[in-house]
Amino acid sequence: NRSLASQRIMAEMVTCFIIASYMLPAWSVSPYFYPHGDRGTGKTQLLTVITEIGYLGQFTTAGGTFAALRDLKDYGATLGIDDAENVSDTKRIDPDKRALFLAGNRRNSSIPLKEQVGNNSWQIRHVNTFGFCVFTAIRQADSVLGSRSIVIPLIRTADRSKGNIDPADHTAWPHDRRQLVDDLWALGLANITRMPGYEQQVGELARLVGRNLEPWRAIMAVALWLDDSGVNGLWARIEQLSVDYQRERPNLEYGD
Repeated sequence: NRSLASQRIMAEMVTCFIIASYMLPAWSVSPYFYPHGDRGTGKTQLLTVITEIGYLGQFTTAGGTFAALRDLKDYGATLGIDDAENVSDTKRIDPDKRALFLAGNRRNSSIPLKEQVGNNSWQIRHVNTFGFCVFTAIRQADSVLGSRSIVIPLIRTADRSKGNIDPADHTAWPHDRRQLVDDLWALGLANITRMPGYEQQVGELARLVGRNLEPWRAIMAVALWLDDSGVNGLWARIEQLSVDYQRERPNLEYGD
């Protein structure tokens, strides 16, 4: 209710995001998620699920040091930033952290750093910033971060079986988490070389254009590949979701 689509389609979108994170080198642009809602709507729960099975998933906050966040991005980790209200507040967040997040959605993006070698010399090291990110916040996304993100609106659930389960409790999962992660690694390694071709097809088939399409490219490429692999109708559902999302964006982002 009051979401972008049915729960099944939203879950399929999140699934495509997670699978795409294991194929990071294949993409030209990485998607960001921005779960948004009032207190108790499950933002942190969704973030936990994604970081538990996403590629090198790391659950953290924007209060983490720049050096630590920089190194995690260099590894290509899927970063989950909880309580990320300050990320959209240019007066409160460290500008280096904000630049790290905003620049990290494009392949080959990097930041140059000076590092000391020995006692008297310095060298420049380029740190990769490309990777998947998820930000949770009560506050709406600003226009810059919002243009790089897919905002996921959430409301409180009345379903006791879902609302009272902690995704950090691995015994409550319907499938073995460790096996899921192992299977995702194998799936990514076996199919990563095929993904650039599917991303190119997305550019030819999708109705969205330019910046509006960028956060969806990797997700839609995975959907198109899975559709070809037998998940019938997945491409059509995700592509329609991407179009419907554009009509909702004015309500999901605040003006600059």
